Amino acid sequence: MIPGSENHPESTALALVEFKAGRFDFAIEASGVRGSEALPDYDIPEIETLLSLSEVNNRAARLCLSLESGGQIHKISVAAPIALFSLPAAAIQPLPPALKARCRLPGLRALALTKEKFILLISLQDLLLRCKTAWSQ
Repeated sequence: MIPGSENHPESTALALVEFKAGRFDFAIEASGVRGSEALPDYDIPEIETLLSLSEVNNRAARLCLSLESGGQIHKISVAAPIALFSLPAAAIQPLPPALKARCRLPGLRALALTKEKFILLISLQDLLLRCKTAWSQ
């Protein structure tokens, strides 16, 4: 929730970080994102791999997104650009039961429709769990 919005229920919104992976627009809660920077000199997991997408846009400029969980920082590679934005809670819809039962996209939790696009909202905790798994292999 955006700080200060708790006093104004009509303005309830969620701060998100948006990025593109494959052909889709994704977003995660901004509360767990600590920043973005140029890619490091060592290998880090690509978001497309963590989401089990077959398409990786290697021609796009990429950034390192730093995510925090339990005091530990995890870095992932995402296609640039990324964007911080606020989405009204009313624009967020939980997955329909039929889609949830058949979905093979790890961590997909909700859908959002803005005036410009359709955004897939993924669980930051699921993404971090996949980061830990990717580094342990």
